[in-house]
Amino acid sequence: MELHRPFTRVGCALLVFVLPQLAGVWLAKDSYQDELHRRIERAASESVAILDDLILTAEHNNLTLLPLLLRPCSDASTAMRLIAGKEPFVRSINLLRDEVIYCSSLYGNTAIRDNSITYVDNRLALVDGRSDNQMLQSMLLIRSDMENEAVVTSLSGTALRCMLGLLDKGVSTWLQIGDQWLDSQGRVLADAP
Repeated sequence: MELHRPFTRVGCALLVFVLPQLAGVWLAKDSYQDELHRRIERAASESVAILDDLILTAEHNNLTLLPLLLRPCSDASTAMRLIAGKEPFVRSINLLRDEVIYCSSLYGNTAIRDNSITYVDNRLALVDGRSDNQMLQSMLLIRSDMENEAVVTSLSGTALRCMLGLLDKGVSTWLQIGDQWLDSQGRVLADAP
């Protein structure tokens, strides 16, 4: 190799300076992607843990209220309101008989049909906010059955949006319950995103 030629010297100098910089950029990019992946996995794990905790708490409360299914709404509504008031993100607790909500922690005695909601494993349902049944935002419903009666706790869409918001804003996140999806803005989607 002839190093006395200017072109060869410039080429060697560029190789000596550019190759390490390119390797450094590649390593920095790779390190950044690994860190981003770890942060996303950690946030996703935290989101799942929060959702599991919310569902387990709602199921526990539902089981606590199952004996009230045999009593009139006037006897059950106080216990329902106490639980709904102390639990964060609980929007309401409802008692059903033959798919009719006959008692609500929000409204007391009611007669609202609940047969339009499809539950996954007769346990969970994601519903979009609709004015026809007085819901203002999306909710996650947790149902506990006893023969033809049930206790249904509705978790506010605020809790779900908060949980999905744990991830970085640049990352799209969804919650899937059955065939329905909830995005981080609280919209329920019928099709997979």
